Amino acid sequence: MVYKRLIPLLDHYLLYIPSKSVFNINLVNYLYEYNRFVYIQFVSLFNYETLQRTKRNMVYMLAASQIHHITRQISVLILMIGLMVGCSRDNPLVTPEEYVEPQTPFCTDESPYSFELVKRIDFTNTNNDFVIESDSFSNEPPLDGQVTSPSVSVNNRVIDYSASAPFLSNSTTITPIPLTDYKRNDLGEVILNDEGEPTIVLLNKELSLDVLQTLSEEGLDQLLNFNPEVTSITYSIVYTEEGESITDVFDEELISLTTDLSEGINDFSIRINSNVIVPITGLECNPPSDDSVITRSVTLNYELNYSIIRDELEKFTNTEPDTDSGMRELNIAGLEIGQNNELGNVIALNDDFLILGVPNENSAFQGVVSASDLIQNDFASTSGAAFVFMKDENNVWLPHSVIKSSNSEAGDRFGTAVSIHGTTMVISAPGEDSSASGIHETDSSNAQTLKINNTASNSGAAYFFTFDEETSAWQEQFYIKPDVNLVSDGSFDKRFGEKLLLSNNMLLLSAPGEDSASGDAGDSSFPDSGIVYAYEVETSPLNLSYVTGLKSFNPGAGDLFGSTLAINENFIAVGAPFEDNDKREIINFLATNTDSDPFENDNRLNSGAVYIYSRGQDGSTINDYSYIKPSNGDSEDFFGSAIALNEGELFVGAPGEDGSGTGLNRDKPSNSSSNSGAVYVYKLNEAGNVWFETNYLKANDNQAGSGFGQHIGFDKNNLVIGAPTFDTTFNVNAGKVYLYQYKDNEIIYNQQFIPTGSEENMQLGKKLAVKNRHLILGASGFTGTDSGTGNDIPNMGKVITYQ
Repeated sequence: MVYKRLIPLLDHYLLYIPSKSVFNINLVNYLYEYNRFVYIQFVSLFNYETLQRTKRNMVYMLAASQIHHITRQISVLILMIGLMVGCSRDNPLVTPEEYVEPQTPFCTDESPYSFELVKRIDFTNTNNDFVIESDSFSNEPPLDGQVTSPSVSVNNRVIDYSASAPFLSNSTTITPIPLTDYKRNDLGEVILNDEGEPTIVLLNKELSLDVLQTLSEEGLDQLLNFNPEVTSITYSIVYTEEGESITDVFDEELISLTTDLSEGINDFSIRINSNVIVPITGLECNPPSDDSVITRSVTLNYELNYSIIRDELEKFTNTEPDTDSGMRELNIAGLEIGQNNELGNVIALNDDFLILGVPNENSAFQGVVSASDLIQNDFASTSGAAFVFMKDENNVWLPHSVIKSSNSEAGDRFGTAVSIHGTTMVISAPGEDSSASGIHETDSSNAQTLKINNTASNSGAAYFFTFDEETSAWQEQFYIKPDVNLVSDGSFDKRFGEKLLLSNNMLLLSAPGEDSASGDAGDSSFPDSGIVYAYEVETSPLNLSYVTGLKSFNPGAGDLFGSTLAINENFIAVGAPFEDNDKREIINFLATNTDSDPFENDNRLNSGAVYIYSRGQDGSTINDYSYIKPSNGDSEDFFGSAIALNEGELFVGAPGEDGSGTGLNRDKPSNSSSNSGAVYVYKLNEAGNVWFETNYLKANDNQAGSGFGQHIGFDKNNLVIGAPTFDTTFNVNAGKVYLYQYKDNEIIYNQQFIPTGSEENMQLGKKLAVKNRHLILGASGFTGTDSGTGNDIPNMGKVITYQ
């Protein structure tokens, strides 16, 4: 400390003062003690130079007192005056002012503008079932529950987004929305003079105004009125795909970028680098050398981070409306799922309704009954029914109604096939017995009379329903019979309505047991060759009209043409899984092909085939187009057992195929994994309008006898494939379902489904449906338990929904 250094020095100097007189001795003692007190009290104000001056003043005062022999009191007075003088402004004893660092010119390279180069970022997935939007680039803290949490800094923004995507969402499209103008930031404020004119821009309010006087009024005016200009801008998106970091760079002309989603957390960063022209303010750290330059270019960088959590399997909303107590868990009073009802063997789905066909249901009531009013009995064996569920605002399927035909009777098997489009639905009853033909409005007296005429056993029928939104009820509108319900051999059992498919403007009804060569009802030359009937559907006003019957160009006995159906705006696909031809190729332009000899043989029994028909612009003109056989087809492959048709892709299942490969396009010639099954992918070359094979897909865990490809579901880019006879570790024929992403002709394996509670012979995936966020899996072989008796209910069936 300073005072500890000063006291020894004071002692040293006082030793030289004469001490013979009492005055001197007393004075020395007094000064010694007094100055010790002064030093201690003002230690923070003394420096070395002050000490020296103080010591000299004290020596001078003592010498003067000794020379003039003034009295002690006068000496004290002189001493006090000396001390007072020592504390004056010019005296070295004055208290020093606080030390101030030398001022340095203030400069900045920050832009006087803020540039939000994008207004918001839109995120959508290819299934269009979630959208993340944000235009809240603000400093305000997020509200409770708000997913966007922005944190902002000057000239650099870091904005965090988060969202949760459903499992079936396989990718996200990122769309930056640019700003149309730019805003001033909070770097400073304008100071006005007495006349209200701006005089200075205060960039840092803690700095002295004197430092900022270098900014001229001309520069200030230029700053206030300058319109900034973005001269270049680059966006880059950084994300991880399959464990690798990927950076995609694009300019502002690219409005969107699509990236894949992985299961779990997907982190993305959008980085924006831009060069912006701003005015010269006079405070630049590196001012231009030329005074005529009035602008400069600054670089602004932004980073926007977001993460999307793609749901894992266990995070799905998983409901089992058909557990041990059957549908009663869904509060459908009195509904019993009985033995051999095989719930889950018939499934139809759209955005609002889920329909489960139960052709073996035994109740004797007729028409439509609300779920709450249902009373069941066993008085009409296998009359059949359809159970309707409606989706609520939380995406949960709730029981709505139970539907039977208006002329329901035992053996009709109503609910064998169901198809729904919007608010219209068609349900078939292949065992219906009326001798009527054609289309009849349900409420006509003629239709009521025809419905009770049962002289054409198992001729089959279909029923067309519409949904009345005001009453929230389904109503039967049309009663449909084969256009010519007449056969030469006296048997009407043609399985009319065995399969059906309803689109926005067309209804397809198949009769795989039909026997003719070309659709003539009096011809029975090709038993069970099969036929498909096409009807045109008009919705405003509602009308249904017969168009034509579709037969294969090479009909064969037992082909069961019409066992599967698919349709889009341009094509109709019909499967014949029991077709026997030995061709291994695709033949296009059938309408103009005159060489029919290669198609007429039965050298590969049940190898299967798919027939493509083109639709005219009016939607009702239908022509032969392509004949598709797999490139490695063999007997008993049952190619065509399942089909799905996208805009330009066709997916075909062959559950009896024997290849030993796994995954894509491997070991196609091998036949060492019997009945393991396969799925083939075909694509339309739009330039040449020809179909060609692109992929051969096997299960990634290929298992003999699993029946991979028994059923196929496709919606957007979700490809779902069932293998109902797959054996788990403990259960034979438990079944399994595979989910793939199909995108840009690439097939990516995503997930497998073996639900908790898997049992022997439940055959999960024998039937399934997928639509947007909803995946419905049927397990028709499931054995339940009677909740009252505890007895087993074989083949009760089970439906599992994921959403």
